[in-house]
Parts: sequence; C-alpha cells; structure tokens
Amino acid sequence: MEKAGLSFRKKLIAFLLFDAAVLLALVFLYSLQSDRETIIELREIGATIYPEARTLEPFSLIDEAGKSFTNANLEGQWTMLFFGFASCPDICPITMAELKKFYEQIEDSSIKNNLTIAMISVDPRRDTPEIMGSYVNKFNEEFIGVTGAFNEIAAMADQFFIAYSEPQHQHGGDANIDAESNYLIGHSGHIAMINPAGEFHSVLRPPHRAKDINRAVTEIIESSRF
Repeated sequence: MEKAGLSFRKKLIAFLLFDAAVLLALVFLYSLQSDRETIIELREIGATIYPEARTLEPFSLIDEAGKSFTNANLEGQWTMLFFGFASCPDICPITMAELKKFYEQIEDSSIKNNLTIAMISVDPRRDTPEIMGSYVNKFNEEFIGVTGAFNEIAAMADQFFIAYSEPQHQHGGDANIDAESNYLIGHSGHIAMINPAGEFHSVLRPPHRAKDINRAVTEIIESSRF
C-alpha cells in the first residue's frame, strides 16, 4: 500500500507541475493585455485552457446502458469528464451536486445542447454500469455514468493526469478487498474539458462551485474555434 500511495502522490505532483508550466506558457504566449487578463481570471476560478489541445489515445469503456464508450462518444459536442466512484463519501457527491446546479442554471441553449457531462468510475470492482447510471442520474438524468476494465480506466485516467490510490479499508489494512468490501479510494478532483474534436482542451480544478464552473465553461466554449 505504501508503494501505491507513493504512486498516487507522484501522479498528483506531476499534474500540478504540468498545470503550473501551462500557465507560464500561456502568459508568455499571449501578449495582448485582454488575453492575459482572461487567462488570469480563468486561473482564479480554477480553469486553464491548454495552448494546444491534446489528442487522446484510443480507449474502450462501458456506459450506464452497457454500451461501448469510446473516443467517438467525445466527438461532436463538448464533454466534461469527472473521475470518481459511487461509494465516495465526500468529493464526488459535492462535485456532482455542483455540476447539477451548474447544468440546471445554464441559460444559453446553444451551450446546454452542445454539452455532455460524464462521470468515469475509478472503482470498477464495485461500480457496475447499472450502479454508475443510478448514481449520476440522481443528480441529473442527462448525466452519463461510465465504468470499464481496470486497465482501460487506468490508461484513460493517465491521459487526464488523474491520480487515484488502491482501495483501502476505512478501518485500515488492505486484506481481502472485494466487491463487497467497505473501502475508500483517494483520487484527483479536477474536471477535464473535451472539445468537439475529441481532444483534451482544458481543465477545471477543485474546489468546484457552480457559478465558477458556469463562468469558466462559458468562456472556454465561446473563445474556442468550434
């Protein structure tokens, strides 16, 4: 478990260093005062638009209906991806509640009709497609729950700098972890923004608040070429 914890911290530090490097690159890249101000304003509410969108490697997961969820599902609209698990006691329900509030407050139909929100499980041992569907639909029936094989989720998470730990029993120890166990998983809390070309376009960092998500998503979409 110590090795797993070290890996989790390394991935988290790697994301933070990458995020800081992106900010510096953006400040130098854009010389106009208005552009710099927009970058800083977005940064203050936890959002960063990457100088160049990142192409995603092929992946194959499963949605709440048991259907294939691949790169094709991220094309043709904007997508917000959050990684978590249905038994999460804190960050997941808080984040999903803010996403629910944000989504229901969107007034611009051109944005709402062009936006998908999905939660990908980092706990496929317990999170079946049905469980994920039931969980996300409690917040909004338009939200999509996604799960899949361990290796596919791990590879997908790496593409978005998502760090998550091995399961740990709430009362200590890691013996006999199975689908019936009561355990927790530490994981990153940022939300990935995917553009209509299916590319990793930007990121929203926690803590997430509906009003800040609204500002960030509106700016991200309106300032893009799509």
